[in-house]
Amino acid sequence: MDDDLLAATVILRLLEEFDVPLAGSDLRGHSFGTKAFIQGPPPSTTTTPSLRQAVYWSGLRQEIYNALSLQQAPDIDLSSLHSLFTALGPDAGDCAWANQAIAHCADVLLFSFGDGPRSVAVHESLQKKTEQWSEARPASFDPYFVGSDEVEIGANFPDIRFSCPWHAIGNQYNELARILLSVHNPGHPTVGPLRRRFVQEADYQIRKGVWTVCGVALANDAVPPAMVVGCMAIHLCGDRFTDRQEQERLIQILIRTDSSHGWPTHALQRQLRETWGMS
Repeated sequence: MDDDLLAATVILRLLEEFDVPLAGSDLRGHSFGTKAFIQGPPPSTTTTPSLRQAVYWSGLRQEIYNALSLQQAPDIDLSSLHSLFTALGPDAGDCAWANQAIAHCADVLLFSFGDGPRSVAVHESLQKKTEQWSEARPASFDPYFVGSDEVEIGANFPDIRFSCPWHAIGNQYNELARILLSVHNPGHPTVGPLRRRFVQEADYQIRKGVWTVCGVALANDAVPPAMVVGCMAIHLCGDRFTDRQEQERLIQILIRTDSSHGWPTHALQRQLRETWGMS
């Protein structure tokens, strides 16, 4: 019940993540404390923003990062989030909408890597929620500048600028959910003449999603979490890029995140270089 203690736990967990290059691995010692906190119901979003709210959502983002990095389901109970975000009205604050996108992404991770049913019906329900968020979110989540109407993989990253950090983060997490659902689509045929076409189309949409998330990261690079989410997208599906110039552009995002914000990406750089056969 001590907000200061909860904040200290999340900060110490963040320090562990920064110290990975020094420690040699992610010890995740303070992750247990974070999980214990976010296992409970989230603080109400209808009250005045508080330290407890900030700590809760920071802790949840940490667990999403861990789950995505390890390609496993979040090790927390997400059921308490469902009732909170069943229907956000027009009067809900922008941060509530951004947090809904984060919570939905956690739900998609649970579907993708958890032990629950991976049925077509569940996938379609999650896909519908992803599209509903894009359609229902406030107009303030629209970028104030877009360099091009069409995202072209291999060209320059799209220049998509948002007025506030939570607008960029909300859109990025919703796009991450869309990428995950494309990767883990039980409706795609696994054999037969249609398989190749579905695989190619899904692969294009996945790479386009990664390119978009990275474009948002670079266009809003003064927002460190936006750069980290860009790295998360690269970690998730960077191996699907086969063009050498595209690979180099993705590596540069990892280098820039490390040099500008201190977020460790050396291990991911090494893994991708080995996967791509880069010297």
